Amino acid sequence: MTGGILTWTAIAAALGHADAVRMLTAIMLVRTAWTLTKLDTAAALRRRHGASAEVAAKSLRRAIRIEAIGLILSILVLAALIALLNRIGEAEIARMTLLIGIGLPVRHFGPAAGGRRRAEVFRLALTWTGLAMAAVALAAGLDWTAFALILGVREWIALGIALIPGLRPKLDASGPPVETPLSWREVAAITGRRARHRFTYRVGKSLLGVLGPIGNIAARTARGIGAHRRIVPGSAWPVATVAAGATAAAIFLPIALAKPALLLASASLLRVAAAAGNVLLWWRFADQLPDDDEDDEEDD
Repeated sequence: MTGGILTWTAIAAALGHADAVRMLTAIMLVRTAWTLTKLDTAAALRRRHGASAEVAAKSLRRAIRIEAIGLILSILVLAALIALLNRIGEAEIARMTLLIGIGLPVRHFGPAAGGRRRAEVFRLALTWTGLAMAAVALAAGLDWTAFALILGVREWIALGIALIPGLRPKLDASGPPVETPLSWREVAAITGRRARHRFTYRVGKSLLGVLGPIGNIAARTARGIGAHRRIVPGSAWPVATVAAGATAAAIFLPIALAKPALLLASASLLRVAAAAGNVLLWWRFADQLPDDDEDDEEDD
């Protein structure tokens, strides 16, 4: 949290408030594309920790193929968002989004790289390498292009650090490993269940966002104690309503009042809609596997 605040402080100091808001809007749009197309292959791979080499290898190959599909869809969503930005005259945010988007493959293929992308070492490396590069860019007086590249490249650097063998955390086996190869239906079931948790967290974080940093801390604290697991939608209709409402509001804001701050609000609403869309995509698969106790830490 502290590292993230310092990073954005450096960006704001270098670019000014308006461009910093545009940059934040761009990174929100990149994460919107990822949120909508997210698949939980990492959790499925972790179920095979300690399985035979043949099962592990086949599961990894399947996870990579599944994530490749997710990445293609994510790129298409991001391309549509960039085209929309250009259409409404926000070419600068569109270019920022394109540059930050170079880190998008990490969000998809990182989990397949051993299922450790979400480890604490990745999150720490993502935050502090980004801060270090932002500080250098600030001192050098670089423009927004450099900062957008930093926000994209830091994903690859953090993944490289997380994959250093000595820094990988040991995984505690919660039971005997699954000795059958990973399947598409299994990934769909895990994604369907965890998507509900992510949706609850995303809506709660958006509501608490009116409190500023205090609201963000409250949302993260609630997630830390598992509140997002206890309050999940029992029907698809409320989720569909939120998706439709958030999408409509996100479209209305930039049309009615095209200001940087409102574009950021629009991007935030789109991410809520994307979280709801991810729930709806995998809703019918969600009850095909038992729930697990592993927390789903979403990088945001």
